[in-house]
Amino acid sequence: ASVGDGILGIDLAGTITVVNPAGAQILGYKPHDLLGRNLHETIHHTRADGSPEPAEGSKIQEAVHLSEPVRVNDEIFWRKDGTHVPVDYVATPLLDDGEAVGVVVAFTDTTARRELDQMKDEFVSTVSHELRTPLTSLRAALGMVASGVLQSRPEKAQQMLDIAVGNTDRLINLVNDILELERIGSGKAELHQSNVSVGDLCHRAADLQQTSAAKAGIGFRFQAENVFAWADPDRILQLLTNLISNAIKFSPAESEIFLAATYEADGEACIAVHDQGRGIPADKLDLIFERFQQVDASDSRAKGGTGLGLAICKSIVQQHGGEIWVESELGRGSTFYFTLPSRPSSNLR
Repeated sequence: ASVGDGILGIDLAGTITVVNPAGAQILGYKPHDLLGRNLHETIHHTRADGSPEPAEGSKIQEAVHLSEPVRVNDEIFWRKDGTHVPVDYVATPLLDDGEAVGVVVAFTDTTARRELDQMKDEFVSTVSHELRTPLTSLRAALGMVASGVLQSRPEKAQQMLDIAVGNTDRLINLVNDILELERIGSGKAELHQSNVSVGDLCHRAADLQQTSAAKAGIGFRFQAENVFAWADPDRILQLLTNLISNAIKFSPAESEIFLAATYEADGEACIAVHDQGRGIPADKLDLIFERFQQVDASDSRAKGGTGLGLAICKSIVQQHGGEIWVESELGRGSTFYFTLPSRPSSNLR
């Protein structure tokens, strides 16, 4: 009863004779609802691809004939509601004087592990692509310079060197952002919180981006005075700088970026960064905070960036115990919001 994994016992006819609470919960049943049912017909009748799972010759029945445990990975059991759960299980024959009288099936819900494996595979695949693209361009540019074919064309050689430098910078930024995400996610990036003026941080972040903004003909407007938060000023400055940098990239010339802060009803500080850019499609509003997710795949090439900036912003906000989201309308700009605590909390990491 105290085991966290599922345990089912069946007789030689395949009828369930015992089930522990964890096993019943994983399968969506009450323990007494499973007793007396045929295991195969109840939870093991169909494979993940929809094809029937024959009762004869199943791994669970095989344990009876082999008189030894049978271990099975990456299978599924069916829940009461008609959905299935991925499992690993061990079917062990129950012996009486050397004769099999039933089978004990101990199983583990592997949903979380499979999700982590999928996230890992997707992350590795994306990182490989993001690294390969600038490396290929870098190798091509340096290859042309090293071959000597551009000795008589110094302007072309300089162009190739500029491409190489640009791609080197992109690789450095990518690696730094990946390391930053890992540092925050692992808890190694400690917060040094204090009572900080949100207005001051907004002005400081805008000052850091003033050169880029002026080059694009973009101005700033503020309405964030007299709002304070309990936060790490360096982390929030990094967060605001990322949001302002994005706003500059996607804003038209001669437009304005508006930074505002207010107190929510629960006392939290809510900060907003509004731009007058092209906006974000509704189906991208949640995705853009994930790693390597961008509104347009060409943005990383045309506008720079690693596709990790908003993921870092999300991690910083979550580390403070706040939330971050975006509201946007195509052609009318976007507003990024995030909340921060206004006073210390024992629940913050």
